[in-house]
Amino acid sequence: RAAAYGIVKEGGFPVILNRTRSKGKILAKAFNCSFYPLSDAGKIKADCLINTTPAGMYPQTKQSPVNPAALAAYKYVMDVIYNPPRTKLLTDAEKQGCRIISGIDMFVNQGAEQLRLWTGKNPPRLLMKNVVLKRLSQHE
Repeated sequence: RAAAYGIVKEGGFPVILNRTRSKGKILAKAFNCSFYPLSDAGKIKADCLINTTPAGMYPQTKQSPVNPAALAAYKYVMDVIYNPPRTKLLTDAEKQGCRIISGIDMFVNQGAEQLRLWTGKNPPRLLMKNVVLKRLSQHE
């Protein structure tokens, strides 16, 4: 929902892919956009695929929500998962020639923005990112 909202707010046109047909249709209706089952990911014409499912998150790091061959249809692939920083989806996407975006930056920037709102001060985003990366590397 947040990804679709952000895309619409910035003037884009989201396409909803969902594992559950009923939930996907409801979300697509809320944003006046198209819906397709997740299995159709390779048939969609779009610039970017954004994964918001938990597939591939630690400890199930061998999972991916999308067939690797389907990723060639996209210029960018973003995974909101940040643990691990490089999911199977992102590894597969890079092999298909996509530019990839990890969930780390989103995670860090969400936390930083919360701190800014609560304290009124600009948080040290680079330090925060380094701390997150160091902590996550201890899981690998």
